[in-house]
Amino acid sequence: MGSPSKASAEIIWPRPALAGCIFCMIARDTRGVALDLRERFNFFPASPLCCVTEIIDGDMHLVDGDDQMAAPWTGLRVPRLAFSGAQLGPLVSWNPGEIYVLTIAFYPDAFAKLTGLDLSQFTGCMVAAEEVLPDAVLEACQKLFAAVQRDGLAGNFAAFEDEIDVIWSAARPDDGAAMKWLKDWTRSLAGRAALSGAGRSARQVARRIKSWTRGEPTRPEGAWPQRGTLRGDPQST
Repeated sequence: MGSPSKASAEIIWPRPALAGCIFCMIARDTRGVALDLRERFNFFPASPLCCVTEIIDGDMHLVDGDDQMAAPWTGLRVPRLAFSGAQLGPLVSWNPGEIYVLTIAFYPDAFAKLTGLDLSQFTGCMVAAEEVLPDAVLEACQKLFAAVQRDGLAGNFAAFEDEIDVIWSAARPDDGAAMKWLKDWTRSLAGRAALSGAGRSARQVARRIKSWTRGEPTRPEGAWPQRGTLRGDPQST
């Protein structure tokens, strides 16, 4: 599995059928890149999302408070396969060296249905995924970890989606096929609009959504169906 010539970070969006369950996956790779101590810090904002973190290569330590910023290697070492609940405040971590890590972010309401977990007990916490995830979800995460470690990411996120799709289809509320499709489509649209472009204000996000749903050239490829499909079969293109 090759290493990049410079540090990279990539957001990978889920397929439309999983847009109501998975928010996105973030892949970060700093292998082969010389970073100083400060450049190896990772800063995350408070978030209602829950996440599965897969450390494919390298190590990561949580930084607990300003005092630990001077000695981040003393922080708690993150399990190679970890689960974290909603974060009420900013989260800081640090890598002692090169890192290749995947973070899969799930909507909390969907993840609770997917796993049957009471997510309130994991607020502000990070634990080993093996300790809390049900067998089917854990196995899908473990398979993704092994496949990416062996072959790289290309194609393997789709295989992970295949497994989660089966579990999610059985667990999600039965709102009818058309309503499920519409919810997934709108959630995917809003999520992508919030993270696309330079602006993050509500007005700028609304402008992107308005532009994209008119079918103008700024629409991200594959983000949603072409014009006219809302009137017909949700599966049509």
